[in-house]
Amino acid sequence: MAVIRTSLNCYSMGLVIEDNVMQVDEKHIQELINSGNARTLGEQFSARAEAMLSSLPLAISGGILDWSQIPNADELEWKYATDNELVEWAKRTTAGQHQYGLILYNSNEPCIIAPFEFAIRKFDEFVWKAPGPRLLYGVSFCNEDHIEISNDVIEFDGQGVLYGSMKS
Repeated sequence: MAVIRTSLNCYSMGLVIEDNVMQVDEKHIQELINSGNARTLGEQFSARAEAMLSSLPLAISGGILDWSQIPNADELEWKYATDNELVEWAKRTTAGQHQYGLILYNSNEPCIIAPFEFAIRKFDEFVWKAPGPRLLYGVSFCNEDHIEISNDVIEFDGQGVLYGSMKS
């Protein structure tokens, strides 16, 4: 597992960036943050998370990652799954082994961090109105001064399917 602890240069890896639209400013995102279960992290954390993608095989077209090249890859037809089926599937992924989840919109705006189960249970709300594929990273340690962003991710393809690497 790769972990980022320091600042890295930002570059785009296929995440859709909408001009003048900050996803974290959307009313429904603010309601999730105001619940006390999630908070924003600055753009430097988004850049670090996006930089983690360089350690993973990238898709040539379509999604962000080439899941055919990732060990133990699995998918969930999210659009047909219940909330409990979603949580159970996600907990079996490598991302689900982490205490926190980080939702990345793009490297140019804040990201969201929340306890993993809250992040996955509310993932549909977090990605609503955010076009294109989205990523939920496993974050193994979090406090006010330090977080460790892993390359354990769940990808939403923007079409109702989630991809993740299942723990061995």
